[in-house]
Amino acid sequence: MSSLTGSGPRVHPTRRPLRDAARSFLADCSARALSPRTLEQYEWSLRSFLIFLPVPAAVLTDLDPENVRAWVESLKPSRRPTSLRTALRPLKVFARWALREGYLRSDSLAVVTLPKAVRPLIVPLEDHEVARLMAAGPPVLRAAVALLVDTGVRASELCGLVIDDIRMEHLFVRGKGGYDRLAPFGESCADELQRYLTRTRPAPRHGDEPLLLLPSGGALSAHRLGELMRKAGSAAGIRGVRVSPHTLRHTFAIEFLRNGGGELALQKTLGHRSLDMVKVYAELTEGDVAAAHRSASPLDQWSGRLTTRAGADRRAARAYRGARAGFGVR
Repeated sequence: MSSLTGSGPRVHPTRRPLRDAARSFLADCSARALSPRTLEQYEWSLRSFLIFLPVPAAVLTDLDPENVRAWVESLKPSRRPTSLRTALRPLKVFARWALREGYLRSDSLAVVTLPKAVRPLIVPLEDHEVARLMAAGPPVLRAAVALLVDTGVRASELCGLVIDDIRMEHLFVRGKGGYDRLAPFGESCADELQRYLTRTRPAPRHGDEPLLLLPSGGALSAHRLGELMRKAGSAAGIRGVRVSPHTLRHTFAIEFLRNGGGELALQKTLGHRSLDMVKVYAELTEGDVAAAHRSASPLDQWSGRLTTRAGADRRAARAYRGARAGFGVR
């Protein structure tokens, strides 16, 4: 095998400088067209580990469980378990790559387990909170919120849209990891989008222009979108829930399942490659089964007890319709 460091004496693969091997690994990942975000995370983890090592000229044998575990411990004060998993995973991928390339004789990090993931508490926004959020910000935020809550796209995907990506009742989404997809949207969202494009979006409107523009004419970025949402959420008096683009993605997923959308359809719409996260959303909607049982209990039906609930159900339905009307939903 030729030396990856160019000219110079040949060295045993395991004595190869860790920095050079890491550089080759990142080049291979780039050649395999991994997403920019993945490459950025891989590069950060490798650089952080190299800086942590006390050895000035680390070699591949320094990629061992003891060093890696000590590095993870050093990150704990400033990172949550989920973030620690994200930081550690690239090193495990790197070790497997080094084994395949013949640099290592075994997977040196196979015995290092990822920190246990703590399932985050997902609190979605209610429909009246979404309505207040849309009313509290500039027109571009109103359009962005409508698209986020009706399609479930990620903030980066939304801000990457151009006008030509509007396809009848779908958005053409350039997804994470190069997985493009079509994300459907409904009539109310179409109305909001039409209102933004024809009344408030800065002109001119060409097909390859960014869909969402700031009043200054610059493209709306994911970072700026988050800032606008936090400011509008505060102005709208929304408390007890994080106001962010990702919260609206959660809100879409939960409401989609509550309204009868299937798990496989949700997986495809969100752009997930597995059902793992979809199952989390499904578990969050299991409480709705109790509500369904209250209106369908066989014994309550037979005993007539449901008649006392009917009035409450009708009142709840009227309140729900009123909230939807305030949101502009037909």
